[in-house]
Amino acid sequence: RMLLSVPRDEFDDRTFTRGEATRLDIKPASRKGYLDVDVLKKHGLTKERLEQEPLFFLQLLLPICNPKLSGIEGDDRIPYYTHVRTCTNSYAVGQRDWGGGYSHKYENTDESELVHWTGVAIRHGAREGNPGSIHTRWCKDDPNYDEFIAESMTASRFKQLKSVFKLNHNMTAPKRGMDGYDPASKYDHIFKAICHNMNYVTGRADLDCGIDESTWGFAGYCGDAGWRLKNKPKSKGGQTTMIFDVGRRYPRGYIHRHKYHTRPEGFGQEGPSEMHYLLNRIDAHIVGRSEEQSSFEIEDPWGGSSTHLNKMIYDVRPHITADNHFSGNHVLDLAGQMGFGLTLTTRRDRFPKGLKPYFHHEKTKPG
Repeated sequence: RMLLSVPRDEFDDRTFTRGEATRLDIKPASRKGYLDVDVLKKHGLTKERLEQEPLFFLQLLLPICNPKLSGIEGDDRIPYYTHVRTCTNSYAVGQRDWGGGYSHKYENTDESELVHWTGVAIRHGAREGNPGSIHTRWCKDDPNYDEFIAESMTASRFKQLKSVFKLNHNMTAPKRGMDGYDPASKYDHIFKAICHNMNYVTGRADLDCGIDESTWGFAGYCGDAGWRLKNKPKSKGGQTTMIFDVGRRYPRGYIHRHKYHTRPEGFGQEGPSEMHYLLNRIDAHIVGRSEEQSSFEIEDPWGGSSTHLNKMIYDVRPHITADNHFSGNHVLDLAGQMGFGLTLTTRRDRFPKGLKPYFHHEKTKPG
């Protein structure tokens, strides 16, 4: 690390300081965000629900009903459980050929049952369960028996839905070698729904953000979405790079990590190319953004598409912190040109040009 003592001027105060942040108050209240009270009230939030109904907040981010049919004016949420129901049933009846005169007996699932199915996994994990012990929740003689789980769904039905659960329309999704192929299509929808719907219920986001990759471990076949992992708790799996509010860790954007992304010119490294994408992703939510950035489209399981708004949740561009994987002089130039503040650790091979004479060149003894 290097510290240069130079006089501060008005440009420094305007460009390189984070509002009212000081050394003694790194995260002042003035830089914290807040939820959109009008949107929450429109969706039915009351004091009683706030205190007693956590499911209300789950369905805000992962809607149980179809938002288009909610009857709420301006409901711009991306659907989740209606989407999963369609993808799951079409896969079971179509590709797996269940529910007919041959093969397995299968009864179509619905949104209510899928909420129960999700609840089983959440409750099992909250009680320090692991994938290898979930069967014990249905064993009455086992200390880990869970009455709520056992009454909400049978073990056989849970396993059956687990084997056909889908977040994409598997039959129509482009395969490797086809235009539009996305290695992460099997799990992308839940990320898309949570991030967009979080922004939808936000009045103003934090002005301080953090970017890092989130790693998921999986020892089975991952396709192009997974690989061997180094220096991680799991030796195999995949990663998704996400940007979060610093104060409350609300997700604001993401990009799945794989080799099929088209990297912008001059941003050939993995980290800087992801930073390029996320800076432009956040830029679409700044007050005063361009008309082209105002909306985006997503495809639905029925072959159509729906348009959603990029809600403006930043009055000014936020300050972002990331590790050295995302660093580079070109990253600093891009962020500065766009008006973002960045605090990065820097890789040794990505120092800004012209700084080498100021570094120590002789080895120093530890301590």
